[in-house]
Amino acid sequence: MSLKIRKKDITRLMNDNNEEEIDISELIDSNVLSDVFQNLIGSMETRSIYITGFIEEVSIESVIAQIHMLESKNREDIHIYVNSDGGYLQDCFALIDIMDSSPCDICTFTVGRAASAACLIASNGTKGKRYGGKNAEFMFHELYGDIVDAKKSNLSYHRDMFDKTNQKVNKIFCKNTGQTIKNIKNVFYDRNLDRWMNCLEAKKFGIIDKIMKKRKYLKDGTLVVT
Repeated sequence: MSLKIRKKDITRLMNDNNEEEIDISELIDSNVLSDVFQNLIGSMETRSIYITGFIEEVSIESVIAQIHMLESKNREDIHIYVNSDGGYLQDCFALIDIMDSSPCDICTFTVGRAASAACLIASNGTKGKRYGGKNAEFMFHELYGDIVDAKKSNLSYHRDMFDKTNQKVNKIFCKNTGQTIKNIKNVFYDRNLDRWMNCLEAKKFGIIDKIMKKRKYLKDGTLVVT
């Protein structure tokens, strides 16, 4: 069965108030829809969202938009697949706030790798519903920063903001993993070496809950992971 949408629901793109239903695949094939809107449509049927590549404002805006759309549709689980080396922390924080406030359970699936900010997102899924592929890898490290170029009058301010951001990261990661800040520092915080974990180590540390072996969609569209 094709996914349908009323033309009036995409008036900003089509400038057409017709109530007639059209086939979304026709719009996608004709390149009428923007990349972001294509992502929104693609996520509707499987309730799946993908975080790949560098994490920054545009990519996270798309992810947040998809979450909002799926929340408005129903309260079923939302699935976020992560394969990223990380990116900007402020954009990571924006997504984490949306995940934490969502009325839906957020299932995270790490496939490939989740490093730095991406590891923070992967660990932030609903407890019991954070999965990792059997070949997935995870990396977390101490917050890096450079305040050398800041004006002397602003050095204390920049140092204070850096420390507050670092504390925020540590607080989130402690909450997600159940680890103490001391354990996190002992395991990950070596500025001369990035510490990577395989899925078994990540499960033991509390970054994920389960190792994904099989995924199956039931007739009603429910995803079952074993």
